[in-house]
Amino acid sequence: MILRKPYGFLIRHFKFIHLLLFTLSFYLTMKVNLILQFYNGFIQGSVSKLDAVSYITNYYIIVIVLSIAICLVVYALMRYKKKPRILYLLLILLYFLTGVMIQVSYGGLHTIYISVLEVKTLLLYRDLLRILIVVQYLSLIFLIIRGLGFDIKKFNFVKDLEELGEDVSDSEEVELTVGGTEVAQRKIHRGIRELKYYYLENKAFIYLIIIVLLVIGISMFTLDKEVIHKVYGEKENFSSDNFNFQVVDSYITARDSKGAMVGDLEHSFVAVRIMISSRGGERVLEDANVILKIKSNSYSSSVRYANYFSDLGTVYQKQKISGNQLYVFLFSVSNSELSDEMKMIYSDDKVVLLKPVSLDERSSTKSLNLGNELNLSDTVLGSGTLKFKSYELKDKFSYSYDYEVRGQKFKGEYSIQSGQGLILNVLMESNQLGMDNFSFLSNYATLGYTLDGKDYTSFFYDKTPGNYKDGVYLSVNKDLDKASRIWFSIQIRNKEYKYYLK
Repeated sequence: MILRKPYGFLIRHFKFIHLLLFTLSFYLTMKVNLILQFYNGFIQGSVSKLDAVSYITNYYIIVIVLSIAICLVVYALMRYKKKPRILYLLLILLYFLTGVMIQVSYGGLHTIYISVLEVKTLLLYRDLLRILIVVQYLSLIFLIIRGLGFDIKKFNFVKDLEELGEDVSDSEEVELTVGGTEVAQRKIHRGIRELKYYYLENKAFIYLIIIVLLVIGISMFTLDKEVIHKVYGEKENFSSDNFNFQVVDSYITARDSKGAMVGDLEHSFVAVRIMISSRGGERVLEDANVILKIKSNSYSSSVRYANYFSDLGTVYQKQKISGNQLYVFLFSVSNSELSDEMKMIYSDDKVVLLKPVSLDERSSTKSLNLGNELNLSDTVLGSGTLKFKSYELKDKFSYSYDYEVRGQKFKGEYSIQSGQGLILNVLMESNQLGMDNFSFLSNYATLGYTLDGKDYTSFFYDKTPGNYKDGVYLSVNKDLDKASRIWFSIQIRNKEYKYYLK
């Protein structure tokens, strides 16, 4: 097969090729400039988010591929004629970065169109586009100089054809032979030798290109993972739709606070507790934007069983949000999916990886004695301490109190007694329980005692005076007076404590 060397053709059309390359580069520069103008306008509030989708097209991919192909051809010509060729390697790198940046910007435009893009991400895209467009303008200057044949050193126009020095050999015919093992092997060995020589001559530049590509690759990977498609963890803060969020914790349970089953046997509930604050006035959160994702299945929050999970917090039901407020979002999920990875997704673009704790798997019971402090921070209450300091059992107690009538102070006294049994006075220290002492005991505790080697449970009713803050007075079973052991069993979902008074 007889082929003609292409170098003569390329030299004769050298200026035209660069003018074509300039035209393609000018299109890409205008494309980036339009996207930059939208970001600037959106930040200033002069354009609508609905306009974002009109900037998204895929024609730029064809332009970039064609531009890189032309640069590779010119690079081969310059290498053959032993002329400087670094410009074309830099252009190839620039086209690659332009493609990546346009694609990343399109992701931002899509996010703006369907939801809200964080301010810091918006500013980051704008700044990167600004840097890119400056480099693009510089490349256009070099390309138009090449295209017009302008010699900067002599400051006049010369013929690039003469500078490249076209001769007969550039267009001579060569025979292309197909077949022959020895010929093919020689060509392979010669190619390897030439590649090796090229590497030795240009290894500093090759290393520089590799380092630049690695830095760009790592930067784009980091940008994608930490900004564009960041997956948050529990306890991490994020913002969207004029709200600030923090997923405090998440739980799996099929039971209410008393241990009774809720719903049917084939489903459990995933409870996600989220601290939410509104930026700038009261707002109502669109709870349809809060989705639980398990594999390909999506679940919306439900309020049907909200009353069964009041101990976990307030279930969100379109309340107005201002300041920091903790709300619970409930999702009914098939038991077969409970072991799969769970993600909470807000407004399609904020993803939080959940690590739900099972509240139906009880931990081992922790025992405490009179005077020990019980720390409740690792329970669903999230905070609070409790200490039983002392106790006393009697038939009745005399309670003294001070009161005032028309400016005169008086001391009053009345008797605290039980018609069914004894009065148990427990001195307590409590902090951040979110409720008074008796409410805490009635919600989470049972009173137990041991009599003659057997364990029993006693009733207890509140007899605490309204202004008494040092503990509780309880009406209890009269057998407690003869009991060898007395304790409160405190159960807060999956945590159980046995606090011995005696």
